[in-house]
Amino acid sequence: MSYPKSEPTPTGPSAMPIEVLLVDDDERWSEILASDLEREANLKVTVALSANEALMTLQERSSIECVVADYVMPEIDGLQLLERVREERSELPFIFFTGQGSEDVASRAINAGISDYFTKDPTVDQTPLLVNRIIQAVEQRRLQRDLEASEERYRTITEQIWDGIVILRNDRVLFCNERFTKVTGYDAENMADRSFVRTAIHPDDRAAVNDALQTARSGNANGDVFEARLITDTDELRECEYTIQTVPFENDTAQVVSVRDVTESKRRQRSLRRERELNRSVRTALVKARNRSDLEHRITALLSESGYELAWIGETTDDSIQLRRVAGTARYLDRVTLSVGAGAPTGEPSIWTARTGDPKFVADISEMFPTTWRDLAMECGFGSAAALPLCHDGVRYGILAGYHAESNAIDESERELLTELSETLAFAIHHAEVKKALSAPTVVEAELELTGPSHYLTDLVSESAPDV
Repeated sequence: MSYPKSEPTPTGPSAMPIEVLLVDDDERWSEILASDLEREANLKVTVALSANEALMTLQERSSIECVVADYVMPEIDGLQLLERVREERSELPFIFFTGQGSEDVASRAINAGISDYFTKDPTVDQTPLLVNRIIQAVEQRRLQRDLEASEERYRTITEQIWDGIVILRNDRVLFCNERFTKVTGYDAENMADRSFVRTAIHPDDRAAVNDALQTARSGNANGDVFEARLITDTDELRECEYTIQTVPFENDTAQVVSVRDVTESKRRQRSLRRERELNRSVRTALVKARNRSDLEHRITALLSESGYELAWIGETTDDSIQLRRVAGTARYLDRVTLSVGAGAPTGEPSIWTARTGDPKFVADISEMFPTTWRDLAMECGFGSAAALPLCHDGVRYGILAGYHAESNAIDESERELLTELSETLAFAIHHAEVKKALSAPTVVEAELELTGPSHYLTDLVSESAPDV
């Protein structure tokens, strides 16, 4: 049998009356006591003459805030009723008001969670005393319930907001919300009472964060946003923004630290800034380049300057890739085989691109199956690689390849940047080649044989030919 949970009840002079369930098998005495209780205070008393009647009443009435029960009752005593009620409503105030009992009964009642226990004295009017015990027990429960509701609302808010929230006292973690655990990987229970700064902040940023916490503890915090690097449970570095506020806590103060992960935002900002800078440099290279060779030299140099350990441009022949321009560490190219003939290995990105005409990106070289090129690339310190075709209007002019020291450095935005760069370079090479062909000083002679007498060129040649 389950009982509905009691709802919060307002307190104060105009509050609704406290609903009390009085359980005693003496019907006459119960009716008199109920009347006296209601006359003494703002109470509404319901009488139950047995434990089963009490259980049914509690099941139907969630508004009951206190049970007053005798210990000695037929069939089911008050202690058994208490134990049954505690199974479903552990928080409900339960008072024993009995004429019979013993130290053993009192001890068992306390262990079962009794709220109060005292004996009847027929020589004294105990109504005021019982009223006082009821009001104290109910008000204490109401305060506890309000506190739990407040904490639940606060927890709900902190769990639903986007920022990570950490509550500290003297740098020791009192609470952290689910968002913080997702960002950092730290388990909330394991973080309890640990140093926030020593556990989660990058060593180079700890002094600044300690200063900010000290300023907040002194009451001089202004809510300004500051940045510091955070170290996750797996030693991953995250860039975060923080704000600190000081709030009252258990006759002292605590610091509420808001943690916002801005790693991706910072990465996108850097990517956009780099893209703008590279595009500006490419436009300058296109304008200043005197010929195709000069253009290729400038582009590979730009990639090398922007973080690639090795950048090169090659031209595909029948059975291999011939290097045209190289910038950066050339040790890899001195040892790798760039053959595209039948039976040649296909793992190297540039070979794959030469054969298929499609771009090839390797996010993490270490995750590839061990092969000669993969082991050589790792030995040379490469973490990721890319190879893209230089193609315009269906004509292939070669391959652009780049190798980065960091794994996963060639992400989606970098792929888009390299793709746009390769298309721009192919377009520029195409125009350089056309310009070279048009400005070539060599004269080419060609002979045409016109077999049809009706062709207009026959008449044109006949008219312009000298008389013999």
